[in-house]
Amino acid sequence: MEFFPYDSLEISNGIKTYQDAASYRVSIYSPLKSFVGSLRETVEDTRSDLFNAKADFGNYYGRWHSWQNDITDTEASSVWYNDYAIIGNVNFAIDSYTDLIDNAEALGISDEEVVKIETFRGEAYMVRAMAYLDLATKFCAAYDEAKADEPASGVPLPTKYEPTSDAASYPGRTTLNETYTRILDDIADAELAIETLGAQNSAYFTKDAVLALRARVYLYMGQWDLAVEDALAVINGNRYALASTPEAIRMMWDGDTSSENIMRIAKNNKDQGGTTGGYYYINDQNKGDGTTPNPQYLPTKTLLDMYDKTNDMRYPVYFETHNVKAGYEKADMVVFYKFKGNPSLRTDARWNYVHMGKPFRLAELYLIMAECLVELEDEDGATFYLNELRKARITGFDSKKTYGSLDALRQEVRNERVKELVGEGFRVHDLKRWGLGMTRGVSQNASMTHSAYDKVSVEKGNFRFLWPIPKSEMDANPQFKGQQNAGF
Repeated sequence: MEFFPYDSLEISNGIKTYQDAASYRVSIYSPLKSFVGSLRETVEDTRSDLFNAKADFGNYYGRWHSWQNDITDTEASSVWYNDYAIIGNVNFAIDSYTDLIDNAEALGISDEEVVKIETFRGEAYMVRAMAYLDLATKFCAAYDEAKADEPASGVPLPTKYEPTSDAASYPGRTTLNETYTRILDDIADAELAIETLGAQNSAYFTKDAVLALRARVYLYMGQWDLAVEDALAVINGNRYALASTPEAIRMMWDGDTSSENIMRIAKNNKDQGGTTGGYYYINDQNKGDGTTPNPQYLPTKTLLDMYDKTNDMRYPVYFETHNVKAGYEKADMVVFYKFKGNPSLRTDARWNYVHMGKPFRLAELYLIMAECLVELEDEDGATFYLNELRKARITGFDSKKTYGSLDALRQEVRNERVKELVGEGFRVHDLKRWGLGMTRGVSQNASMTHSAYDKVSVEKGNFRFLWPIPKSEMDANPQFKGQQNAGF
């Protein structure tokens, strides 16, 4: 009576044929539905300088917004364990695919099928690189070559699927240099295996997606010239174009279709995955159609004032003015509407705020080019890429605009990064890697927002720029003794 479970794979019989390998490919991509577009983004931006908690907000992410988060917060443990679950899954896939490739002849797998399995393995390397980068940007300090070899400055780096209850064999933290080396090695392995050229709105990893991820990693490492090389390779491939009309910018978010999407995570209304904070930013529990919002968080006046509200085509897509209630107060407030969700992914007339995640967009690569060229003191080059993005987004923008000095240009590039990527989870790590503090922006209306949190300000280097290693992990893993992030 020794039967295997009906609802799961027994490891030794998991992936034994080409068809098994092809079927398991779904398990490589499926976690991305909740990985891209989730609390990973929402926590980071709602605790930044860009949003105020509404006066009667339900304390959702309140400890993060107030910069009082600690080792018991469920958001940190959720991200930590989900990322490592993804890593465990792709480690199993990589091990299994490697075994099929090494034993292809004996298993009757053709040369053509081997090539496809190598592609599947490359895709698994990409997912692992993305998960390790997510952990590094949240649980580690910004990359600094001078400090990158400090002990326990990185994250654990399991690369084999070896589940065990033996706590003595659990991995401890590595150095930050080892962590980023692992990420780059995985990207390099993916690059060797993924042969598909880029295509707009691709549901699968392509060569362009590989380059876009590595450009982001090099940006975070301060490897400006290498980031430029990868970003430029995608831009000059001419397979994508910046959205440059109001309808095109709206469709990028409301319809999940854009000429600048390098990759788009496929979803349908029966298999949706996560949402990028629509509930927290809109939260229409009354009519459910976005016309009666009751948000937990409101964009700061400081953020709103960064936009040319008349000519910036992003502004009416990202923001709408509605009459909002906070306790006994009511007032017209600008609400963050970037993540209304795709109507085709709704299960009924009520908004569910679900959209297809966009892990790599052409606009980010223009911002990477501009930032890196500033740091390389190429003022003309940085100005060109900044102005090209602004020309696409702002009606009547003067593409020959200059900024007076390298420092002024640097600030404009950083401002543009805020305006373009707001809500997508980049802001706190950007402040951290730029060596800046966080001072919450001015409220649109002080009577409508939470006075205790409106004036939160933390200096650069504050220990809470890093997420804490979850208490449950600290308790379970003896290798973590003395390896908690300082301050927690």
